[in-house]
Amino acid sequence: MNSNVIIQHRRRGQLIGERELHNVWTRNGQMYLAQMLGVLWIGGDPENPLPSDPVLTERDDRLCYMGLGIGGSKQSSPLTSSPPLSTSYPVGLAETAYAPDYTLYGYSNGTEYNTENPTSPLIKTLERPVRVSGSSLPYASAPLTDVWRVAHPKLYLTHRSTQDVTVHALVDATAGDVVYSPFTAVPVSEAGLYLNTAGIDTPYAQLVAYVTFATILLEATDDVEFTWQVRFG
Repeated sequence: MNSNVIIQHRRRGQLIGERELHNVWTRNGQMYLAQMLGVLWIGGDPENPLPSDPVLTERDDRLCYMGLGIGGSKQSSPLTSSPPLSTSYPVGLAETAYAPDYTLYGYSNGTEYNTENPTSPLIKTLERPVRVSGSSLPYASAPLTDVWRVAHPKLYLTHRSTQDVTVHALVDATAGDVVYSPFTAVPVSEAGLYLNTAGIDTPYAQLVAYVTFATILLEATDDVEFTWQVRFG
């Protein structure tokens, strides 16, 4: 399977690590792709449509944000089990649901979401999302002023070919992204793509694409760049 997510980890400007991975599209993401392709309704005479006829599309939302987390099956750092990470980003809030009916079974232990098997449990959100900036309060108490996702201008989209859209996202810890007091180091291990309707102010918004990766320990001298290609064909 070809990689479509490249992660470059730099410390003091020097490349110290790179990951090449393949994401999964969640059920929410698959539904989005299906619904965005067609027109729901066209006004006027369906037998003789005109360019000026009103058109209603099923969806108008688009790729807009990327989020990071410290959950996922590839998380290996003991830092996630100790304060401040364990108190600010506690386990037990990500849902676990299994086939065939996907009813709520319980809540995850923080290391259950798996790119290789995204339906057991079903992935809807990041497992333990982390803020880009804001407070250090636990999820339930987090103010709406907290920023949970990377957005423009640190995220932009390009077309690297005629069959793709590529998301470019920068997490710059040197500027205070993710790593800020009381967080001196944050071991990120999962990432997700979001639509503009998800916003940036809530931790557990639904995502459309998800990837887990071997832990990257983000420190205050670091930056991490994501090149996330969505290919068609």
